[in-house]
Amino acid sequence: MMVENDGLESLRQTTSRILVAVLWLHVPISVTIGLALGKAWLIPAIFMTIFALAATLSWRMSGNGLSTRLVFSVALMSGVSMFTWQFEGNPWQIDMHMYFFAALACIVAYCDYRAIAAATVAVALHHIALNFVLPAAIYPGGSDFGRVVLHAAILLIEAGVLIALAHKLQELFETTAVKTAEAQAAMAAEARANRERSEVEQRAKQDREAAKQRLADNFERSIGGIVEAVAIAAGEVQHLSSAMSSNSADTARAGPVQRPQRRTRPRAMSRPSPPRPRSSPRRSAASRSRSHAPQTSRPGPRTRPAAPIRWSKALPAARRRSARSSPLSRASRARPICSR
Repeated sequence: MMVENDGLESLRQTTSRILVAVLWLHVPISVTIGLALGKAWLIPAIFMTIFALAATLSWRMSGNGLSTRLVFSVALMSGVSMFTWQFEGNPWQIDMHMYFFAALACIVAYCDYRAIAAATVAVALHHIALNFVLPAAIYPGGSDFGRVVLHAAILLIEAGVLIALAHKLQELFETTAVKTAEAQAAMAAEARANRERSEVEQRAKQDREAAKQRLADNFERSIGGIVEAVAIAAGEVQHLSSAMSSNSADTARAGPVQRPQRRTRPRAMSRPSPPRPRSSPRRSAASRSRSHAPQTSRPGPRTRPAAPIRWSKALPAARRRSARSSPLSRASRARPICSR
């Protein structure tokens, strides 16, 4: 699984930038070698230009993708092979083979085993083909298949180590990318949780402030009503006190108040009946029969009840109650019936 992060992409971008500069430097270097050794310089310069231009176009069009990495690998090895051909017949021709190993090591900066494999295949095909077609372009002294096999073995050993290293670097970058993504996700989750917590705290604070404001408003309204009632009552008390003070002053100037005399009416007495004469013991039978006969008595005339006492409103209630409870008042309220 390929997981590319910013670090790996930045490394590949830097590698491509350096290698494209190296490929374009091959052009003047090939011209300089040709002129210095008295060899052909135009054809090597044209090939070097083609290699550099192909790599540059691929980089501009595809970025640091797989195709760009493969083009850079093949173009770099092709440039080294052109230098080896320019040193034909020179003792340094065999030393130019070390540039193959150095260029192959540069490809590992892409952290892609496929680019290293492509460069290895290109070098192997170059040596095998020219060993039979143009052996002077690779080795001094003509064709030598044993030397080709030796160089191929050394190249494969280096390529194997570089491929393992590139694979390990790629895994490290992938692991770093995964860990970085997890850390970023955790940080984002933490930031989201902190934001939600702060929003909850802000809402709770607003609710508390609103509750405090409502409580203060209710308390202010209730206290305001109480203060208003107290102010009204104080005004009334002050007004009543003023009225009582003015009345007291008027009373003091007018003198003592003459209280009305109570009017009592004597108790109505019933008229006494005349004494009944005693009958002798020797009454006649007629008189005894008359005495035993039922008699109907007429009710005597009732006396007119005495008029109730009219009290003055100026008397206090306590004195009125004491007057009503007096024997004379109870006698005046009685309704006696005179016997016949």
